[in-house]
Amino acid sequence: MPTIFEYYKPLRNLVRQIELEESLFYCWQIANYLCNYNNKLPDIDFKIQDKGKILDKNYFRLNVVSEWDLEFLVQEIIMDSPKRIYGKKKSIKNLDFRNNIVDKIRSLQDFSIKDSLVGDNVLIELNRMAHRQFLWQIEQPYNLVYRYYRIFSYGILDDLVKKNTGFSTLELMRIGLVFFIYFNYHHKISFPPGNEISFIGKEIQIKFLSHYSKNLDEIKKLLIDNRKYDHTLFYNFNPLRSNPLIKLDNTIICPIPMFLLWQISSGIYYLILKEKQFDNEFGVAFQKYVLQILKKVLNDNFMIYEEEVYGSPVKKTADIIMEDKSAIIFIECKTKRMTYNSKTQIDYSEIIESDIIKFAEGLTQLYKTIEEYKKNNYPNLKSKEEKKVYPLLITLENWYIGFNPKLIDQLNIILQQKLADNGLNIDLKSQPYYFRSVAEFEEDIQIIAQKGIKSYFDQCDCRDGRQVFKDFNFQHIFAEEFLSIFQFKDGYKLTLSNSG
Repeated sequence: MPTIFEYYKPLRNLVRQIELEESLFYCWQIANYLCNYNNKLPDIDFKIQDKGKILDKNYFRLNVVSEWDLEFLVQEIIMDSPKRIYGKKKSIKNLDFRNNIVDKIRSLQDFSIKDSLVGDNVLIELNRMAHRQFLWQIEQPYNLVYRYYRIFSYGILDDLVKKNTGFSTLELMRIGLVFFIYFNYHHKISFPPGNEISFIGKEIQIKFLSHYSKNLDEIKKLLIDNRKYDHTLFYNFNPLRSNPLIKLDNTIICPIPMFLLWQISSGIYYLILKEKQFDNEFGVAFQKYVLQILKKVLNDNFMIYEEEVYGSPVKKTADIIMEDKSAIIFIECKTKRMTYNSKTQIDYSEIIESDIIKFAEGLTQLYKTIEEYKKNNYPNLKSKEEKKVYPLLITLENWYIGFNPKLIDQLNIILQQKLADNGLNIDLKSQPYYFRSVAEFEEDIQIIAQKGIKSYFDQCDCRDGRQVFKDFNFQHIFAEEFLSIFQFKDGYKLTLSNSG
């Protein structure tokens, strides 16, 4: 049986038959189309029978190429495609050749994990796939930008951003959005910049472009150094995500513009997380943002209680409590994210368990605060036995563990032990917990505002869970705020119709 590297070689040999810049140009067209930056079909060949169906993005992902296939292909092109081919050459514009490459990428992925998919590893593989694929499909990009603007512009965090990038959070995001929009419609920009973007000073453009770019040899070396030919082949860290711009001669290209958008939003985290003052301020900023969501969406039928300290020794109430006439929600806000190593493991290891423990600790804190409330120890809210209490953990990033029975089972085992260690006798069936990413919560709070707390959770507890609300008319709750902050009087105009 061939090794993974030997199985990989035919793909590498195909990629060596296509030219680098032309191939990256077609990848850029496909990436823009799939991510809805503009709906212009890429200039590539399609099957005649596909013509009427190709506008369906899910059909495109399945039958042409997906964003995660494309990400791998772009890495391969950078590592192996020559700049120029004299004589006969191939092109991914061609239907048969492109299909051959995509088929080899997909079969290589299957081959790279087939020996590892034993027992519960199948369920852990679902977790890896979720982290690799779902982020392309479910997040509204401008929601993402506004959310991280509110968080990273808070207090000392804004100073840390400026220290590490030379820009304030607002400056970084405004300039980044200009280039993101530019690369929606243009494959490359001259470097040093010419007159392509006239309303931003050229020195500022150079400073930004230099921060997020590498020359071709540098990015190629980073890709090679990070490559492992084992079950993590398709989950290796991709340096293009942190350096989305590539310097080619006197130009800069952006093969996958979504990488640039991620870097000027959630990617800021990795630039400042090692700063001494980061951790505490980050948690406070996230908690403030969740409060902003509540105050923006909820009406007079709801009460909101912010965190308070009380007692001796000093204790804290829940991060946030919200109440209506039907029930009460205790909210714990957690910025902890599943670590990169956890997202790439194919078996349940100590690495994944350490993250599950962190998740369980957040839930344990929720149950502890609820017990304090039931004992009537809260200074700002009297215990009301007639109202059901719902514990809700809100995470900054989506952990994608809710649909995974292996991870949920392990979470429940660890949680029950931690509850017992804290002297809490909680029946998780009669007092279940809930968790949402903040992106999910930005939607669900709209349902709660309309239907009420108890009705919302009653419907979530049915077999379909959150899917029961899939036809709800969700709104961009911070659309006005986003446009007020990031709309440009001169130059590019932003819309809120784009989705990631």
